Amino acid sequence: MKKLIFTSIIFLVLFFSRGFAQVSWSPSFVDMVFDLKAVTFTSVNTGFIVGNDNEQYGGTVLKTTNAGLSWDHYYTKSGELNGVSFPTAGTGYSCSWDGMVAKTTNAGNTWQAKQVYSSHLNSIFFIDNNTGFTVGTDGAILKTVNGGSNWTLYNTGLAWILTGVHFANANTGYVCGYHINRGGGSVIFKTVNGGTTWTIKQFSFNKLNKIYFIDANTGFTVGIKPGNAIWKTTNGGQSWNEKHVGFAYEPKDIYFINSYLGIAAGRHGLVLRTNNGGNNWVQDISGTTNDLYGVSMTSDNTNILLCNIKGYIVGLEGIILKNNNVPTLSCGTHKVYICHNGNTLCVDTHAVSAHLEHGDFLGQCGNENQNQYPTNLTINNFKLYANYPNPFNPTTKIKFDLPYDANTKLIIYDVLGVEVARLADCDLPAGQHEYEWNAANYASGVYYYKVETGGFKEIRKMILVK
Repeated sequence: MKKLIFTSIIFLVLFFSRGFAQVSWSPSFVDMVFDLKAVTFTSVNTGFIVGNDNEQYGGTVLKTTNAGLSWDHYYTKSGELNGVSFPTAGTGYSCSWDGMVAKTTNAGNTWQAKQVYSSHLNSIFFIDNNTGFTVGTDGAILKTVNGGSNWTLYNTGLAWILTGVHFANANTGYVCGYHINRGGGSVIFKTVNGGTTWTIKQFSFNKLNKIYFIDANTGFTVGIKPGNAIWKTTNGGQSWNEKHVGFAYEPKDIYFINSYLGIAAGRHGLVLRTNNGGNNWVQDISGTTNDLYGVSMTSDNTNILLCNIKGYIVGLEGIILKNNNVPTLSCGTHKVYICHNGNTLCVDTHAVSAHLEHGDFLGQCGNENQNQYPTNLTINNFKLYANYPNPFNPTTKIKFDLPYDANTKLIIYDVLGVEVARLADCDLPAGQHEYEWNAANYASGVYYYKVETGGFKEIRKMILVK
């Protein structure tokens, strides 16, 4: 294992366009000899990057346990790594340029590589610790059901270079790629039976690089038409609508943290971001012209009221882009910001879909004269309310008031003072906030919940009775 030291360049400029803020990213360079191809996170702090060490000519894995502040370096004894998938925190897989799949069962501390194919593998996705797929050249889709010990080849045809694979659930998955002869078109394969059979849909697009599905019906793919483009489907791939934003460079990867917030990245430092489910995209300031290949995001939760959103993008010559300030959406209890006709409104989460359908944007407007309506309540003091119901089984609601914006923690402890759950740990706006704790997996007994900000702390007791 090798500890890597960063050199960083921080960009502080903010611009605004297309209804939501254009933000800047902070490029860091772990080592110029690394070409980094894919990134994934198993928690807000623990993440993995895979790629190639051009000096050692082999697959390399970088691991962080502190949200990207530092990275440890591991070798896999394989060729260049192109994709990575962690179905659980401890078990992960990576595919390589020379047809190998590397596996870890101890959270990336050691890796074992195995030859599973005779040519290039470009992308990998695991549904659980045992069932996974990898795709590559010569139209190859490979499946394992025993954690990579054995692989079954589904040959879709020698003409296709398959570049991306993603499953929305255990049964429904998608694979994208393009014809070996440029100009021969692109292809998307779909399965609805866990990879037993695949249907094919061909396109005139020159190239498709990656594919990502939010659910079984809503997904995205990126590539070249010949113009650079992002396509979206809402009917399980039956039809695709082009979401072209006039960007000059080829997008290589795309990722969504929920139904609304997504990031795409590509050649020459291209970084794109959407706040409204991929219907519109803004180009961010990446601070680099390096080619970018992998994208991931993390948050304290994945619902619409995201906390502590972080974005990560990796690329050639050891570059890692990080953004610790992806705009916060929450503006009150079950409320989020919406940009409507240039004005920032605060609406209930159940009203978001209707606003987006009428062309509004998720998040605050970029207008300096925006009108903000954070809450109908006037909060003058901190207050932690009694949970309701109490006693409870298995869920209870915890409510508190914040008189001003504050970094806030809401933590659950058992009777011995051991932390058992953390419901909030992020910047929250002024207003009244309510969280629900589901204690279905906890034993009956006395528990305590604590709200803490920079200037306020209070603890109250609750009782779980099963």
